[in-house]
Amino acid sequence: MRPKSTIPARILLVTGGVFLCLAVRAWVLFLMAPERYHARALVQINWVAAHEAFTNTAPLGSYFTQTEFEIMQSEMVLDQTIAALGLNTSLAKNLKRPEPLRTSESRRQLKQSLELLTQPGGTNLINIIVSWDDQVLAAKIANGIADAYFNHRQDQWRELHAARTNAAQAQLEELQSKIKAAQNETWQLRTNLGLDGLGPSDSTPAASADSSEYAKLVIENQAECVKWEHVIAALKALDHRQLVNTLPTVVPDQVMSSLLNELNKSQVELAGLQVDHGEQHPEVIRAQASIADLSRKIDGRTEGILAGLELRLASLKAVVENAASKNAAEKRNAQTKAAKLRPYLDAKGHLEGLEQAREALRKNLELQPDVPKLSPVDIVSRAEPPLHPAPRNSAPVLIPTVLGMIFVIAGLLLLIRSSQAKLRHIRHEA
Repeated sequence: MRPKSTIPARILLVTGGVFLCLAVRAWVLFLMAPERYHARALVQINWVAAHEAFTNTAPLGSYFTQTEFEIMQSEMVLDQTIAALGLNTSLAKNLKRPEPLRTSESRRQLKQSLELLTQPGGTNLINIIVSWDDQVLAAKIANGIADAYFNHRQDQWRELHAARTNAAQAQLEELQSKIKAAQNETWQLRTNLGLDGLGPSDSTPAASADSSEYAKLVIENQAECVKWEHVIAALKALDHRQLVNTLPTVVPDQVMSSLLNELNKSQVELAGLQVDHGEQHPEVIRAQASIADLSRKIDGRTEGILAGLELRLASLKAVVENAASKNAAEKRNAQTKAAKLRPYLDAKGHLEGLEQAREALRKNLELQPDVPKLSPVDIVSRAEPPLHPAPRNSAPVLIPTVLGMIFVIAGLLLLIRSSQAKLRHIRHEA
């Protein structure tokens, strides 16, 4: 009876043999395959121009780059490359076909040989790598794809620029028609309101009542009224002696000052006479009569000055009332005129706004060049025929080889172990 361990050993050997057969076939194909050449063209995307031309939001680097990858591998770009290089015929010759390939077949081969990579350190640089068995054709295809992609984006950029210019011209024409209609409406309103003989600045309402001469007069005299009301109230609150002494400092008066000086002299003279002659002396009596007369005159002058101040205050109030009345009348007239001119002023303001928009649009069109200066795409470097073939990828060949050897070695080890077990069994029976 055979040991059970020989069955998995044979399975492993058979599996390893299958992998080794596959490995031999892969090595034959690997060694017989023609050498491949990698041609590389470098394209740069200008984010500012690309954003302005093709997106409405800020470009998201990886998302926008993936979109460019899809465009480079699109039928539009590849078919343009195939037509420019005549690849249907040249590829048919390489495949030894009597008739040219269909464009779809050529496109499929280009996609299989095309690799797109972003440059490390900046997603705005894209490498167009073409792997082919002819180094010259590889370079031509890489440059053809770069040129087709560049032309496609340039055509889009020019079309968009032309569309924007045409839209601006159409908008300018629309503004011209609106301005003409607004001018007709404005002049019609001027005629209806009787403003034909007035200049542009005279067609506005009169100055606001708040800035008229009457308004200024009201403000100035109201301030004077408040001032003198406080002064008169403060003077009336003083006692008689304080009032007499304070009044000349508030309202300068030569008569009042002269009476006060005479009163002071008489009081000094009376004091001397009383000391020299006593109270009943005729000179003392005469001096006292003189002081009493001066006091009556001062009191009368004080009342006269206060009356003058109150009269002045009343006069100021009358001026304020009169000016306020005339200012109110001016304000009513201005409001009436403004209401009457409001349709004309609105039409004039609308016309001025349209004219400003037209001038801004004209300046924008004058500053805008006929052809955009900043291209959304630039070809940084063109592909050159590579001097050496690209290193081959031996991983598809090494994997079945290694697996086959692992299975074979494992099977052999199991067979050896089974044989040793069998020898031990025979010796035990002997």
